Amino acid sequence: MATLCSPGPRQAPSGRSIIKAPSGGRSLRPSSSIRCAPSIAVSAPASAAPAGLLVQLHEGAQSGLLQCPAVSPVPRTFEGDWNSRMLFNRGLDTVKAVDKDSLWSALEDAGDKPVVLDMYSRWCGPCRLIYPKLVKLSEKYSDVVFLKLDCTSQNKTVFSHLGVGLLPTFKIFKNSSLVSQVKGAKYDELVAKIEKARIMS
Repeated sequence: MATLCSPGPRQAPSGRSIIKAPSGGRSLRPSSSIRCAPSIAVSAPASAAPAGLLVQLHEGAQSGLLQCPAVSPVPRTFEGDWNSRMLFNRGLDTVKAVDKDSLWSALEDAGDKPVVLDMYSRWCGPCRLIYPKLVKLSEKYSDVVFLKLDCTSQNKTVFSHLGVGLLPTFKIFKNSSLVSQVKGAKYDELVAKIEKARIMS
């Protein structure tokens, strides 16, 4: 069984008011502790999975070890590449990498185009599995802006500000406002919400 991976609690940035709450007015709270929560969003044969993956969180408020159950090797259909740095460097022409400083201006620059923000980590198995599909979506939808934000200690304030408790999480914006989100590597749900955002006025 694959997992959704949690980056844990984060501190909110100051001086940023560009992000608005979803239409329901419900605030998105960050996770209260580091965890990997089970999910059926992405599954893999247990027999093919390594025993597990210990991840040391560096430079952040959290100092413990996180044991995140690993998933099976990346399928050949994803042009299997175990080097996660190379994997997430694909599609840079259509999926722009942003950080805590450049995200806000990227949302403004998108104007009235929908924006899909992939919030991921290189050690997260489900993040690695869905990313090649995200690249294909970015090539398909030329009228949608695709961004990605790595869950590092440098970007932790953004994850708290946007209420991200599990990885991957996709935030969808329109006119710099948060309109929907997808928690987990749920490809069909992501496509449906992208399509909905495209026809929003």
